[in-house]
Amino acid sequence: MKKLLCILLALCLLPLFGCAQPEDPIENPVFFYYRQKALTYDNENSVITKELRDAGSRKDDTSYLLEQYLRGPQSEILLRTFPRGSRITLQVQEDTAVIVVNSNFATLTGIDLTLACACLTLTVCELTGTEHALIQGQDMLLDGNQSIAMSRSSILLLDSSNIAVDPA
Repeated sequence: MKKLLCILLALCLLPLFGCAQPEDPIENPVFFYYRQKALTYDNENSVITKELRDAGSRKDDTSYLLEQYLRGPQSEILLRTFPRGSRITLQVQEDTAVIVVNSNFATLTGIDLTLACACLTLTVCELTGTEHALIQGQDMLLDGNQSIAMSRSSILLLDSSNIAVDPA
């Protein structure tokens, strides 16, 4: 009787092991950049990292994708980079994305603003194929500045300045 009970119990538990439904394949991948929750050192994903998302049938709808981006990350290892209620408008001029942010976004200051602008620049440049971003407040300053200009290539993701170099 005990053997039969053990066999029934084992059969009931069988679906829990190795029978998970496979995730749907990503048809149209996009990357959204966010802040890391746990900071690490000596790698490019120490402070900012990208999260892979599926754009689905709306891969060319930049407004929709940016709306999804501003909602925050899906991964629990990433932080919400922008205040709730943040909104942006986007206009592409040659190789520059001109981004106008609302007053919720403009409440960010200091390093929080710098990291948010870096994440936004990397995401928008990736979505639009541009190299530069010009971020402006909608009738307001951003931490005392009219605008913040960044480019994909100017964002340093790995600071190796503290790595000792052998003088030989």
